This record gives sequence, C-alpha cells and structure tokens, in this order.
Amino acid sequence: MFSDNERLAEEDSPKIRERFHEVWLFDAIPLGASGTASRTLKAPDTVGRWSVSSVFWALGQRDLCPAANVHVTSKKDVFLEVDLPKSVFINETVTAKVSVIALNPQRETKYSVCLSEMSRKICADLGSFGQLGQPSYSRVVVSPSQPIDTKTFTLRFLSTGSTKVTFQLRENVTKQKKSIKGSYLMRISL
Repeated sequence: MFSDNERLAEEDSPKIRERFHEVWLFDAIPLGASGTASRTLKAPDTVGRWSVSSVFWALGQRDLCPAANVHVTSKKDVFLEVDLPKSVFINETVTAKVSVIALNPQRETKYSVCLSEMSRKICADLGSFGQLGQPSYSRVVVSPSQPIDTKTFTLRFLSTGSTKVTFQLRENVTKQKKSIKGSYLMRISL
C-alpha cells in the first residue's frame, strides 16, 4: 500500500549532489603537434555565459602553464526568465513572474506559459471557474515591437520539503508543437 508519509521522509533526506551545472567540461584534451585542438561542444543549458579556464603541460615537464581565459555565451532565440523566491513558508502564497524573452523576433508569435509536472505540495490558483488555467489566460505574444511579455502565476505551497516547479512555454501553432521547459527547485520551510 502506498504511504505519503514514507515518500515525504524519502524526499526530505539529505541528497548527494550529482549535477555540477557550473562545471560542464572537465576532460583532458590532448593537443596535436601544432599545439592546438578543436572540439565541438554543446552547453548543458540553453542560456548562459561560461568561462573556459585551462592549463597545459608538455610531456616530461613539471610546470603547468595556464592559458588565457575564454568566455563563451550560449543563447536561444526565445527563453523563459522566472522570478520565484528560493524558499517559502508552509501555506504561503507567492506570485511567480514568468517573462518570455525573444531575441530579435522577426514576426509576431503567440505562446502559452504552462505549469507542468505539478507536485501535490503545490496548489496553483486557476480562478473560481478554472478560467486562469485556460490557454487564453496564459498566452503571451512577442513581436519585433514587443520582444518581452510577462505572465504571473499565484502558487501556494502546502507542505515542507523541496519541490520542483516546472514552467513550459508552448508555441501556439496548429501543425507542429514547439516547447521550452524550465524547472526550478524550491525549499518549503515551517
């Protein structure tokens, strides 16, 4: 038989960190005879600025030689920026501000901002008749004259522990579906 109490105890136990998102390349790359190497890499996040730091040495040498830092910026044409508190109290209601940002949009595009993968620890305000959960309410429009549009969501956190809040951006097209997804971890306190 399934027990909520056992599952909550598992979720609140300390977790060993497995993802080091601030370090995404930690490999030894041998240099060719010319002293150079070429690699094609994919950044783990769609939007970010990375600093590439490296050191090198030659066979038989004992000293490390640091290379100059290089900065790499990765970006998407359209992305989400979510303003949420890092922690909340139990039964606290907060407003999540979700901004959709388009870099150099060429045309007007309609999107819906959706909450997905809702935990039972979260209650989202969908209005007295559910109207706030309809696509027309969650719609944002970006265009060359308005590259940023914002929606707000009201959330109440019902129990303690960590929970994931996932916002998904879906393009409103009839033939194909495009979506961008972002998850945010929050800590709920008493």
